Amino acid sequence: LIFQDDGTPAHFSQQVRDILDTRYSYKWMGRSGPIIWPARDEFREGRPSTSVVATNVDAVREMIERDRHMTYREIQASLGIDMKAIHTILHNHLSVWKLCSRWMPHNLTEVQKQVRVKWKKEMLKKFNRGRSNLIYNIVTGDETWIYSYEPESKQQSTVWVFQNEPKPTKIVHAVPSK
Repeated sequence: LIFQDDGTPAHFSQQVRDILDTRYSYKWMGRSGPIIWPARDEFREGRPSTSVVATNVDAVREMIERDRHMTYREIQASLGIDMKAIHTILHNHLSVWKLCSRWMPHNLTEVQKQVRVKWKKEMLKKFNRGRSNLIYNIVTGDETWIYSYEPESKQQSTVWVFQNEPKPTKIVHAVPSK
């Protein structure tokens, strides 16, 4: 190759450029092979450069609403779009975040709470707020708690939560301390 030596950093001479343009006006040789010249848009086969379209956004929304434990891989297998597009759809378009459920010791309904309050008031009345000798007739025993289920791991308890929804909760049956 011919470079112009005029005191500036090495660069192609304008004459060399003109010769190359006239002789090889259709294809130039680049590092990775022939380059189409002049540059223009060509049809490309394969997936479009972006998969973030309204139909995919709606499909992801439906999948998340159907199953809050859905993973990126399951969405990818179902829709055939890449992980980056899924991330963009979930976080930028749907404003959905994956959160771990917050643990709660128990979850009582209003009726159950009222029954407990009623029973405690009856016991206070029956034992005269602890001043009655009948309180010594109460027999206590040791309890054994046996669980018949496998608790979920932290990863298994994560769910997708939309922006305006409350954070998820999970009831945990704890063994009482002695």
